[in-house]
Amino acid sequence: MWWACFVLRPITRYKMLVLHTLSALLLINTLYILIVYKLAKSFGISIREINLGGGPTLHQDGIFRLKLIPSSASVTLKDSRLEDCTDTIDAFNHQSIWKQLAISLLPFLLILCLGLIVLGKQGFSAFYSSFYQVFWGALAPFSTAQDYLDSFLTFASQHSILEVYGLILIKASAYNFIPLPGLAGWLAIMQLTRMGNPEPKWQAWITKKLAFISILIWLSWLIAFIYWGYRYFFS
Repeated sequence: MWWACFVLRPITRYKMLVLHTLSALLLINTLYILIVYKLAKSFGISIREINLGGGPTLHQDGIFRLKLIPSSASVTLKDSRLEDCTDTIDAFNHQSIWKQLAISLLPFLLILCLGLIVLGKQGFSAFYSSFYQVFWGALAPFSTAQDYLDSFLTFASQHSILEVYGLILIKASAYNFIPLPGLAGWLAIMQLTRMGNPEPKWQAWITKKLAFISILIWLSWLIAFIYWGYRYFFS
């Protein structure tokens, strides 16, 4: 039954890579929550909600919510722009600019450093290439993105699980540094342009106008992942 082993081998590799990717994302999201939580507590900022994952809520304990899909994480901090509050000393948007930047960027900087420690010099090239790969892959989900994903599968087959984790940590941190709405890079730029002042109307306007780019990139890569899986299971 040699042919059965030949057919099943790429499916097994794909399944293992999916499991490794999901577990790495869970690690990244957990690290992100822990770092933001620690920073917020040390800065005296009130925490309103913590979400680990996305989609339907599986378990809730106080402000913590465990959700079905381990693809994201969020920590909602007290913000006078989002809620009516008379006491703003513990609100995120009333903190000094360096504290706001630390909460926005430091989690992903630490995650990046962890990935670079694992991959070494190879990690730097992976970090730099991530920025153009995000956009070129989104523009061509059925061709260029497939090449990137195939390269990732090849890398996973030739390296240890730890190195695969390191690569995912680097790619995830690079993605979050991109200056697009919903990502840490965008938030940092908006904070720098305000320099501690109240949010001007143009920031909310431009964020809404450019948010569709983030959504399109996310949807394009989602389609690329689905098609990539289809290729391995049915082609």
